[in-house]
Amino acid sequence: MVVDYREPFELQTHQIVQNDKGDTSAEWTTVFKGFARVANLGSREFWEAAATGAENTLKFFTRYHPSFPDVGTRDCRLLWRGKALDVTQIDNLNHQNDQIIMRAVMKDE
Repeated sequence: MVVDYREPFELQTHQIVQNDKGDTSAEWTTVFKGFARVANLGSREFWEAAATGAENTLKFFTRYHPSFPDVGTRDCRLLWRGKALDVTQIDNLNHQNDQIIMRAVMKDE
């Protein structure tokens, strides 16, 4: 099966960074840049998401990378097409380290 990963994205984590003077600040740091296939939710998934107010959720299908298991969904976001999306789920499909499915919600602007 040929999968078409054509949409560029960045996975970022929110980290506390310390500069040379010892001052700290919170910054978004890119942990992975890649390409994904992006899809809307299916009809059943859409209605389940709508029940919680997350009907603007997208699914990102991408190849596995070792940095994914280290990323928690509370502290990460996706940058896609100039927009920041909140990541709600990262799934290592069948635990085979082959494909990752991420669910991300578009933020209200």
